[in-house]
Amino acid sequence: MSFLSIRTSSIVQNLQRVKQECSSRGYTLVPVTKICLSDPVIVDAFAGCGIDTVADSSLACLNRLQGGMKRFLLKIRLNEARNGEVDCDYIYTSSMDVLQSISQRGGGHFRVFLALELGDLREGILTEELPGFVETALALPNIEITGLSSNFGCFMGKLPDGEVAAVLDDAVRGVRRKTGFEFEYISFGGTAVYPALLTGELPDPVNHVRIGEAIFFGYNLTLGEPIEGLIHDAFILSGEILEIRDKRVDGRGKYGFNAFGEEIRNEESGTRKRAVLDFGELGSPIRGMNPTDGGVRIIGSTHDYTVVDITTCGRSYRAGEFIDFKLNYTSAAQAFISPQVENRFC
Repeated sequence: MSFLSIRTSSIVQNLQRVKQECSSRGYTLVPVTKICLSDPVIVDAFAGCGIDTVADSSLACLNRLQGGMKRFLLKIRLNEARNGEVDCDYIYTSSMDVLQSISQRGGGHFRVFLALELGDLREGILTEELPGFVETALALPNIEITGLSSNFGCFMGKLPDGEVAAVLDDAVRGVRRKTGFEFEYISFGGTAVYPALLTGELPDPVNHVRIGEAIFFGYNLTLGEPIEGLIHDAFILSGEILEIRDKRVDGRGKYGFNAFGEEIRNEESGTRKRAVLDFGELGSPIRGMNPTDGGVRIIGSTHDYTVVDITTCGRSYRAGEFIDFKLNYTSAAQAFISPQVENRFC
């Protein structure tokens, strides 16, 4: 069976490096642990490094955490706000309906980070809306407006720049003029902000960052490059070889679409040594992985199988052995939750 090796020591080393960079510049770091469903193994390791808060977009994942770790909920649905067990320390939202619903429920004190639209075009309150929104929110019982926040890189690949700094400054000033209120935290989320953090180019009001990919992968997908000084091998997928055969590859005959509606055409011909592995797209998408053996070449996949070319490998593989792949965020996330892949913390 395929298995996912999760190298906790690599993740912890990255965390320590990122935390040091944040602390030296006066930023509070909140690791985003949704990639591993806030697994207690990882969260406990983070607690041992002095982290007191983790963030996840799943209420169910945060609700299962034990101990003193604070929980930052990155996504809350209106029905959860109305009916769910919202047992969190911080809530990130741009919805007045959500705030009014949890306020009316009572039974707790909710600290809220308001999501501001700063160019990534996902969730977020518009700058011109913000003063009135804050004024209304401040009047709600059981609600404490703790921070103003925005996310970068995830949807449009937006990066923090001078324009972002100007819009953020206008937003904060607008709230101050209308209400006199000062945000305790100005929070930016996404590994996309990490380069600007290192170079001192984040806007001055920012004092809080939420980062996941840099910690877990040592990579910045928005820029398409690894991050210097961080480790990149924390998630390794090992696929079991089911079959090895020499296959004749050519384009003769009639072809239609494959299992994903794609037209596949052979770009080579002749006899090639092919290995069939026991995972497919339901286990982990091949577009987010690279073989650790440079002689292995991924040919394609179905829902349950992956085919690789091992013609030029320097070693001889056999059925029952494993071929290893280094994963990116998307492929690791799918592998972690797939019942077709066994998770092994190491």
